Amino acid sequence: WELEGEDGMKTVFMRLRDRAGNTSKPITAQIMLDRQPPNQLSLVINDGNEWMTNRSRRVALSLRAEGARSMMISNHPDFERGSWIPFKTAVPWTLEGEEGEHTVYARFMDEAGNITETISSSIKSDFYPPYVEKFSINQDREYTNDPQRQVKIELNVRDAVVMVLSNQPIPDPLAETLKWEPFRPQVDWVLSNED
Repeated sequence: WELEGEDGMKTVFMRLRDRAGNTSKPITAQIMLDRQPPNQLSLVINDGNEWMTNRSRRVALSLRAEGARSMMISNHPDFERGSWIPFKTAVPWTLEGEEGEHTVYARFMDEAGNITETISSSIKSDFYPPYVEKFSINQDREYTNDPQRQVKIELNVRDAVVMVLSNQPIPDPLAETLKWEPFRPQVDWVLSNED
């Protein structure tokens, strides 16, 4: 039987007649016609932050899907090992893999069984600080006698983009007032006034 009209509550009417001509009273049955999947979809990882540093790979997912009853979330675009769970707007999630870009995929289903297209969101991870292979002053010489106190600092560092140099100890945790500058492998530096 083909229902008529737009989505919504539909009623089908029926009457029966037997061989003798006796006719039943009208009988009805209702069903909700819903051919539209959930809409207004969104998936946000860690409030939209570009980077995460949590080595446990735990993140917070924020989800939106108007009309959804169930959802499926996966670290794989084919939803490998995925299963439908009740829809929630906030879900803790564990990413897979090493450092780099991680993508989470989600799709949603309503009570009628309509399934949305797959949506995704990505976040980059960096679990370890830059690695210093070399940090030397004047090619590792023990002394300098430069009257201007000028030296050349040489750095061989993996994964650094900015740096702070100082003639004083740098506090930990880092102070907000520190002056960060782009990382350079060689820096001309002036030592403090004290010998």
